[in-house]
This record gives sequence, C-alpha cells and structure tokens, in this order.
Amino acid sequence: MDPNFHGLIAFPVTTTDSQGNFDPGAFRALVDRLIAAGVHGLGILASSGGGAYYTEQERMDIASAAVKIVDRRVPLMIGTAAVATSQCIRLSQHAERIGADSLMIAPVSYWPLTAEEVFRHYESVARSVNIPICVYNNPRTTQFDIQPDLVGRLSTVLHIDNFKEIAPDLGRIDQIRKNSAGRITISWGRDSMACEALITGADAWQSAFAGVIPEPCVRVYNLIKKDRNYELARKHFAEIAEFCSFFSEKGVIRSEHTALQMMGINAGKPRPPLRLLEGNDAEMLRKYLTSLDLIG
Repeated sequence: MDPNFHGLIAFPVTTTDSQGNFDPGAFRALVDRLIAAGVHGLGILASSGGGAYYTEQERMDIASAAVKIVDRRVPLMIGTAAVATSQCIRLSQHAERIGADSLMIAPVSYWPLTAEEVFRHYESVARSVNIPICVYNNPRTTQFDIQPDLVGRLSTVLHIDNFKEIAPDLGRIDQIRKNSAGRITISWGRDSMACEALITGADAWQSAFAGVIPEPCVRVYNLIKKDRNYELARKHFAEIAEFCSFFSEKGVIRSEHTALQMMGINAGKPRPPLRLLEGNDAEMLRKYLTSLDLIG
C-alpha cells in the first residue's frame, strides 16, 4: 500500500507574514499541529496552498522549506501545476530533487485545453521525474473535467499512480477503477462528500478542510478504513458536513486563512487579489467554529 496516496492527506495554507511573504515559522507550527492530530500525509502549494499566486522561485523556496519542516514524519505531496509544461517540469524536477514523496498536478491553463493536450502535458512531466504523480481533477478552477476514459489513458503512463477526484459524482470511483484496470489509487477531494466516497471505495481523502480542522476528519477516515464502522462514521461526519460545504462554496483558500485567524492560529492572509472572508460569510464561519468549540 503506497503511503503517498492512502489515508487522510491534509492541505494546509501557505502561511504569510505581514508583507505577504512566506512565513516558515508559522508554517512549522501549522504542520506540527496537523501531524500531532494524526493526519497521514500533507499536501502543499495546491489549491488551498495558493501555489498559483507565487513566483517559480518562491514556490521552490517554499517547497524546500516544507521538506525540511516535515522531515519525513509523514509523506509530503508538492503541487507543481503550471500553465506551461516546461515550468511544470522544472517545478516537478525540483520537488523530486529536494525530497518530495509525490507530486500533485492539475491541468491549469489560460486557453481551454483539449483532452489530447492534457494527456501530452502529463506524459511529458511524468517522463521527466521518477516519483509518483497525483493527477488532480478540479474542473471548477481549471475549466477542464478529466473524464474516466482519459484517466484510463493516463494510468498507463509510468509514475502516474493516483487520481484526485472533486467532481460531485460518486459513480466516477467505480468508472475510474474500471477504466484504469486498478493501476492507480483514487483520492477524493470534495470534502462534503468524503464520507460516502470513502465508503464507496476511494483510497484516500485529500482535504483542505482537514488543513484547519484535522481531528474530526482523522476520526471519520479511521472509522471507515480501519474499523469499518460506517454507521458511526456517518454520524460523526454529519456534524461537519454542512461546514465542509461552506468551505468549498466560499473558496477553501479564503475559508482556511479566515478560520485559522479566528482560531488564533498565525497563518496570515492569502495573496491579493484574494481576501479573507468578510461580512455575512465571516459571521457564518464564526458560527460554525463556535459550534465545534474551536473558538469561544
């Protein structure tokens, strides 16, 4: 069982200081908190980590710092998605060189991509590295939905070992499994549906929500995959399901930074033009955190 792509994988924000620069001290505190809570892995510089908002050199510097901070305590997945294949390759090779356990790559673009362009992009990156790759399907941000038939093609490429699905269709788990002939593991990334996805057969839960509130997520995952106690898992998940939906609806990067600030955890703000939640959204977030006894 590949530890890179099993378990609850939490995605923390990229912590920033008052000038908007990466804050390694705050990031260490965030990582220590998540590992102490029992998460099985960490992912950085993807959606909630705001990778797209940092320069190539900044991303490399953040990745290097993260590898040292995590220090092999849990597997570390580094997001290396980029519009240009050449940049994605440079970021991916750097991540491998500094000791990343795996890569996460979404097909980000400016011009809408074709299925063949997406396949060739992943193929080129996979040929340039020797560590596992997670293909990340996030149609909301990439404007490209990686269909199960394309997943089947991608699963034949060396080093493409995992597929993270965020589309709201649990039927895709079985479709992906069949189309890939079991060659890749399946991670679920839509937090609000994670409980049923894990019960249905997803191998891992890759969660932005767990980057802020790890304990209930660890509990649900373990109840399903270790104890096979689906009834109790559903009961516990019901306590956070609505909160998970709110996180996604308002944008996980905004929600994570704002929630951490409300909880008194130093994480800074997302980079502009992104902003913290305000007004009614902030008040709703505060109510959720209060209901879980995370703030007074």
